[in-house]
Amino acid sequence: MNTLMLYPTIRQLMDSFFSDDVLNFGSNGFVPVNIAEKNDAWVIEVSAPGAKKENFKVDLENNTLRISYQNQNENEEKKEENGLTYHKRQFFATSFERVFNLPENGINTDDIKAEYKDGILYVNIPKNPVQNLVKTISIN
Repeated sequence: MNTLMLYPTIRQLMDSFFSDDVLNFGSNGFVPVNIAEKNDAWVIEVSAPGAKKENFKVDLENNTLRISYQNQNENEEKKEENGLTYHKRQFFATSFERVFNLPENGINTDDIKAEYKDGILYVNIPKNPVQNLVKTISIN
């Protein structure tokens, strides 16, 4: 048996010590996503319960869709007990980024919309009907 497996890593100890973080995106900031297809659109669903809408950023550049989130908080407590003053101050930073390569044809990049509702960010990517590439050209 590998004895190293019996002892938690420092990262695990720190994670358990600071487990009162508002958002828990999993290890290394990885967030789960669903990708669904409708008749007229693709939908990306990002699970981020407790997130704030204003901390999301959705960018599209060269058919690469980037969904990111960044939040920084500070919590300070001061408590007096038995003639002692206890101070506790913590900083929390939560962030993640997911990148999706979109097809060059077949989507309408001008009408991509995003909505945050009930702990899920929905990114709606409308399909662009592929035009009929077969046609007869008249000869003059």
